[in-house]
Amino acid sequence: MSEPELDVCEFYGVNPCMIKCLACNESSGIALLGRLTAYRVKEMFGKDALNTLNHSINNSGTAYYEAPHMISGNELCDACTEKNKTMVLFIANKGTFFLKDELLPRVLTDKDLVERVLERRVCGVDDEVFDAIAKPAKSSPGEKAAEVGTNESV
Repeated sequence: MSEPELDVCEFYGVNPCMIKCLACNESSGIALLGRLTAYRVKEMFGKDALNTLNHSINNSGTAYYEAPHMISGNELCDACTEKNKTMVLFIANKGTFFLKDELLPRVLTDKDLVERVLERRVCGVDDEVFDAIAKPAKSSPGEKAAEVGTNESV
C-alpha cells in the first residue's frame, strides 16, 4: 500500500492548522492541509470561507488559500477520551457536556436507549434538553455529576 502524498502549496507549504477537541475546544492535534484551491476551501469550510482566508495567486492566475488557524475536529482529545470512559458526552448546538454513566437512567427513561447511549458513549440533544440537563447538574450541591458549558464539561 502506497503512502498518501501531501500536495504542498508553493505559497503556504504544508499549510498546517490546529484541530480542536469536539468536547472541550482545546487543541488536540494538527492537520496538514497542503494546497487549498477555492474548490477545496468551499468543500471543506463553506463558500463564506473564501472571503475570510488569506490567499495568494500564482503566475497562471490560480488562487491558493492559507489554512485557517484552528478547525473543529470530530474526535476527542486525550483528556476528554479518558473522561468519556466513565461519562457520556452530550452534544447540542449550545455546547457539550459530560454526564456520569450512573446518572443516565435518571435522564433517559427508555432502558433500550440508555443501553445504546452507554454503548456509543455519545448522545445528541436539542438545546431545550441541554438546558434541562446541563443547568441543574451544574448548580447542584455536592459532587459534580456532570461537566457542562459551551464545549466544556461539568
